[in-house]
Amino acid sequence: MIVTNIGSGLAVNLNLLQVFVSVAECRSFKQASETCGKSHSAVSNGIRQLEEQLQTRLFYRTTRTVDLTDQGRDLLGFARSALTELGDNLHRVHDASRCRSKHISIACSISISGTLLPAVVKKFAARYPEITISVSELPIARTIAGIANGEYDFGIGGVCPGNQALEFEHLIDDPIVALIPNCMAQSRHANITMAELCKLPLVMMTSESITQRMFAAAAKERGIAFGRVYDGALQPSLLLPMVDAGVGATVFPSLGELWASYPNVTAVPIVEPALTRKVSIVTARGARLPEATRHLFPMLRRVARQWGVSRAELNAVA
Repeated sequence: MIVTNIGSGLAVNLNLLQVFVSVAECRSFKQASETCGKSHSAVSNGIRQLEEQLQTRLFYRTTRTVDLTDQGRDLLGFARSALTELGDNLHRVHDASRCRSKHISIACSISISGTLLPAVVKKFAARYPEITISVSELPIARTIAGIANGEYDFGIGGVCPGNQALEFEHLIDDPIVALIPNCMAQSRHANITMAELCKLPLVMMTSESITQRMFAAAAKERGIAFGRVYDGALQPSLLLPMVDAGVGATVFPSLGELWASYPNVTAVPIVEPALTRKVSIVTARGARLPEATRHLFPMLRRVARQWGVSRAELNAVA
């Protein structure tokens, strides 16, 4: 129970104020109960308790309408202001605590956790041993949700800007390649067009994958239909063995070359069109990040730049 003292020894339960505001805004006890996630009787009893505490009538009730009394209208303005101020202050306290935290939580895809992050974490841990880092490998939908609700401090992944609740800082461009079983003749080609790739049997990740979305959107834009598709392999741990076994080809980010341990898989550049995902640092818009990220982000940017330079050099040699 959250109680506030409003003077003259009068203590009011803030939960009851929230119920009151819901009834006043909905002008219906039934709709307010749905909004608050409470039973109709709990809402009715809450309003009765508040009226008894304040010793005044707040609503005119009939079988069809619920209207505020003059005292109810006065209370509505106060209640809205008080609840908003309380919420803002609680967020400030939470943000300040989070900012002082000696822990950083990161959400990312497996292609990031196994490539860019290990070198960064190693350098960071050596320089700041008092700060701990946790990394969670997640599908993009869960990564975005976790960042937005504050479960994770930030994320790293191939996310295209567009979500207004999030901010994106570009780190590196990551080309999408076709992974083709060696038993297929196309694995020996210097490159493959999207039209040619779509004629092959395909093993695809679910629509949660940014790579999958990009590939499907590009094919649709050009009127290219997929042939035989085996879908539902969400993680590389399922996807790559299926390609290695010759079930079908797939599309995959270049970063980390996670297919390198599969002897029967060849990466072939995609052309007409070439596809590239933009790997970004993802944060909640306006969030106060832990102070420690001031030291972590520059390291991450440097490693990403080095990775990009190394790849450019390799491409130039090839």
